[in-house]
Amino acid sequence: MEHGYPKRVTLKSGKTVTLRPPADGDEPALVTFFSRLPPEDTQFLQDDVREPDIARRFVRERDPKHLFALLAVGEDGQ
Repeated sequence: MEHGYPKRVTLKSGKTVTLRPPADGDEPALVTFFSRLPPEDTQFLQDDVREPDIARRFVRERDPKHLFALLAVGEDGQ
């Protein structure tokens, strides 16, 4: 996979997560995650990732040469 990912890490809280680039099927979780953030935390994003079509494009059309994104996914898949 890209740049040595996926990679399992343990957070300070003791929770284990897997760091990995976005993959097909991540769109609904991204929309949910960004929808729960307060507006002031998303105001500087170029695109509104709370929109399903934007999240889909973010996952499927990303170009790692210009934007390297990672997701932290818990053992529960969230």
